[in-house]
Amino acid sequence: MTTRSRFGGLVNFFDREMPEVVVAVAVASVQQLLEHRDDIDVVLLDVELRDGSAPESNVAALAALGARVLLYTQVTSTVVIQRCVKAGAAGIVGKEEDPHVLVQAIREVAIGEPWLNAEWAAALTNDTTLMPNLSPREAEALQLYATGLPMKNVATAMGVAMDTVSTHLKHVREKYARIGRDARTKSELYVRAVEDGIVQPPAAR
Repeated sequence: MTTRSRFGGLVNFFDREMPEVVVAVAVASVQQLLEHRDDIDVVLLDVELRDGSAPESNVAALAALGARVLLYTQVTSTVVIQRCVKAGAAGIVGKEEDPHVLVQAIREVAIGEPWLNAEWAAALTNDTTLMPNLSPREAEALQLYATGLPMKNVATAMGVAMDTVSTHLKHVREKYARIGRDARTKSELYVRAVEDGIVQPPAAR
């Protein structure tokens, strides 16, 4: 029903508290799970795997398999968690929470119900704290500039003066700064554009 945690004590707890659960397999990466299992109902997914994989990509791959994904995390970034939820995660349990909460969350997710505590639910539904409210022209300037075009070429593509492009990008940076997601350099702008779906990541091109 869920992947076996590397922490034996947690597995033993499942065996004792959830006798209806079959702890199917323990793996170090989602790729290993995809290679060996196709009958998983619920995956307890550590958001920060040691292979450096993108959390939202892991969630999307598991959701495509038909598994319900419960995030198990110490991550406090609402941006990361929001991306995971958008990719198909069914719930979140903090590693600091009582194991009995984890048991309840697994049972709820297994029957198709979401699991979010009040704090996470409030954070994830408050999109204005996570995503900047860019105008269409600001988003266009960001998309062109972040993918590598020089300012002059961006201006030509948009049919505006370079000063106008500079103003658009200034506003983009200010809007990201207001929500606590710095985008001061061109590299940071690219990262933010990828995170927010304005620019496709290299692997998806």
